Amino acid sequence: MRGWFVVGLAVACSACGGGEGGGQPASGGPAMGNAVSGTFNGGYTLTAKDAVFNVGDWSNGFSFHGPSTAVVISDYASLCGFQSLNQAPANSQMLALVMGAIDAAGNSSAVAAPGDYLVPTSSNDYLTPNTLRAAAWWEFGGASCFRATTDGAATGTGHVVVTSVTATRIAGTFDVVFTTSGSRVTGSFDAAPCAGVNLNRSPTCAP
Repeated sequence: MRGWFVVGLAVACSACGGGEGGGQPASGGPAMGNAVSGTFNGGYTLTAKDAVFNVGDWSNGFSFHGPSTAVVISDYASLCGFQSLNQAPANSQMLALVMGAIDAAGNSSAVAAPGDYLVPTSSNDYLTPNTLRAAAWWEFGGASCFRATTDGAATGTGHVVVTSVTATRIAGTFDVVFTTSGSRVTGSFDAAPCAGVNLNRSPTCAP
């Protein structure tokens, strides 16, 4: 399905934020925290340590026609720094939740308001006018730090509920059944912006 996953190093990054640990909000609303419950393909569990987000046109595997918002949750800290260097720790995990608002012409735009973003049953549903759509992707990088094991939910069942969104924070909850394995995963996120997030790239291992 995908030809990415970007991850980055534990360095300071002036163009990005980080939602490490408790996920305290940058502005507005109570802290949601970053949490993932359930298992991914093969029984993997992800203990959320950080979450960040960015807006982009992720053309290498998602069906949105235009920009969408990607929230990335990792099982390691300093996620934005790793993302910005296109690197990942060995044997690490990441979960991406991708959301877009579909306009009357079937084109997507980034999340601009709270709402319930549904995972569609068909890829054609990403073109349904005036809807809110979501997709999800998980991977365990393994020793090579890239796609040793994956699980996806581009179509299927579930949703991502955005409860708060500003330029400096996006927060919400998710409940998604992954198509590859049939696993159901739930949780919450409270993510800060990170310009280094790019779902179209493939990471290398951090030195």
